[in-house]
Amino acid sequence: MERNWLEQKYIKEKLSMATIAKMAGCSAPTVQNYLNRFNIPTRSVSEALTGKRLSSHVKDILLAAGNIARQEKSLKGVSEGEKARLAKIRHDRTGIPHSEATKEKMRQRALGRKNSEATKKKMSETRKNNPEKYSGKNHPLFGKKRPDVTGNRNPNWNGGVSSIYRKMRQSAKYKEWRQACFERDRFACQTCGKTNTVVNVDHIKPFALIIAEHKIKTIEQFYACGEMWNMNNGRTLCVSCHEQTPTFGSKTRLLLKEVNAQKEKLNGHL
Repeated sequence: MERNWLEQKYIKEKLSMATIAKMAGCSAPTVQNYLNRFNIPTRSVSEALTGKRLSSHVKDILLAAGNIARQEKSLKGVSEGEKARLAKIRHDRTGIPHSEATKEKMRQRALGRKNSEATKKKMSETRKNNPEKYSGKNHPLFGKKRPDVTGNRNPNWNGGVSSIYRKMRQSAKYKEWRQACFERDRFACQTCGKTNTVVNVDHIKPFALIIAEHKIKTIEQFYACGEMWNMNNGRTLCVSCHEQTPTFGSKTRLLLKEVNAQKEKLNGHL
């Protein structure tokens, strides 16, 4: 993938990573890896969604789900008596999101504000020392399916073209496995020791090779494969060290070709 072409599609034409991935015949994470490699700044979620419109039906569903989640989160661990007292004094605000004008005021006040290095370090250590609190497991919607943003109701819906390979990478179980590897390694590169940098989980035995060996074709087979969830097969690496591994990116395809060639040669001798 060339830098000029990627800049044209992502920066000038403002296409999404998913759309570019479809054009290039790869996955969205691969496009993001190339953006990082070429030092092309990526858009935030709010920038990516600017100008996009959801239907009123989807907005109502999202608003209702968000209100319920906020109420459950804000009142978690609160006694029934305290809930009744809070309902009397803030019944007009509980579960109601801020107006767009208020959000804009908050955004303007936060512009240009940067945390000091000492504060960043404290925040990092707090998260590392409290993995349960900051893993997202305490959120009322953690692990739950969201029919209101599933399938064609999702803003990223692209006609149901996601490959089974991509679905595996984006599954909740796979993300939990990655997070567990990060936390075990304390988010530090296991080769150079770098911290406070972008890190990936590298499969010592390639992901694609495990898929091929176990002949995995469905999500159910993917979940049932014990070797896939072996944490000893995962290690945390920074982007630079990850790119130097013999199985990074397209190198895995070459490895698979060699493995298949060896199998065919062996079968020919039998």
